[in-house]
Amino acid sequence: MANRSDYSQGYTNSKTGSVLPTYDTEYGESRLSMLYQFGTGQVYMSVNDLFQAERNMLLGKVYPQKDVNVLLVPGSASMYGGGLYVYPTYIRGHGLAYGYEATFLLSKDGQDGVVLLSNYYRANQLSQTAAIQLWNLLEGGNLGK
Repeated sequence: MANRSDYSQGYTNSKTGSVLPTYDTEYGESRLSMLYQFGTGQVYMSVNDLFQAERNMLLGKVYPQKDVNVLLVPGSASMYGGGLYVYPTYIRGHGLAYGYEATFLLSKDGQDGVVLLSNYYRANQLSQTAAIQLWNLLEGGNLGK
């Protein structure tokens, strides 16, 4: 990367059995992988911007609502459909690559959400686990809105 100080560095835990963050292993990405995954992982935004983008998509402000309704039909027993996991009261998005992990949960009315972005990937402790725990606290009234 031309100006490394402008980018966050992705990390992984080289000790697969450990859950303690060590930041001991940079997760590199080759120039070739950047080219063949065009568009994937190349959008940078804050947690609030991601919340607003997903909320606006869900509420039909980005695409016509009829298209959003098609997108949000679960396609399998895993509740996965249209790139998201669609549950009765919320949708969940999750992605990871090169030491980065993003998870969001958003109520279907677009009023509540949890967004976690990380540059430290640990296979044995995914951020979506923490995001779901926060979601359950929020929806149970045990976390301020």
